[in-house]
Amino acid sequence: MEKEIILVGTYHFEQDEELIANKEKEVIELVDYLAHYKPTKVAVEWEASKDKDLNIEYKKSDRDFLIDEIQQIGFRLAKKLNHEKVYAVNWSGKITKEDMEELNASIQDSYPELLNKMKVISEDAPVISINTPLVNSFRKLNDNEAIKELERIYLSFV
Repeated sequence: MEKEIILVGTYHFEQDEELIANKEKEVIELVDYLAHYKPTKVAVEWEASKDKDLNIEYKKSDRDFLIDEIQQIGFRLAKKLNHEKVYAVNWSGKITKEDMEELNASIQDSYPELLNKMKVISEDAPVISINTPLVNSFRKLNDNEAIKELERIYLSFV
């Protein structure tokens, strides 16, 4: 039997807590929309070795979710679908500040055209705003063409 995996790109909600707090109804609409796909498992960006801690939080959460995408979307969706648990998935490697600075310097020195392309993509990236429905922001963030462009950028490093 072939399995299907649907990845949903998301925003880091804690970067704009006040706005997300005011969009709770829209978060619920987004979760309802995702629930139509009937996922059998919900995975969230969380250190896989801390899966037990994640599920302790999941089990004790009830209508009072923290302002982060893990709880606002992941926990809500899993609870709506009566899932026993959520799954922690995240790269467990460590990147230091120095690693990031070295990578950034390398990109600036060796890949100026890539840097310009990343700047253009960044400027056109969808945002969450008071005037834009959350579902629309997520649709734009997860647009197939936008994702393919990001994949091309990532693969250009290979």
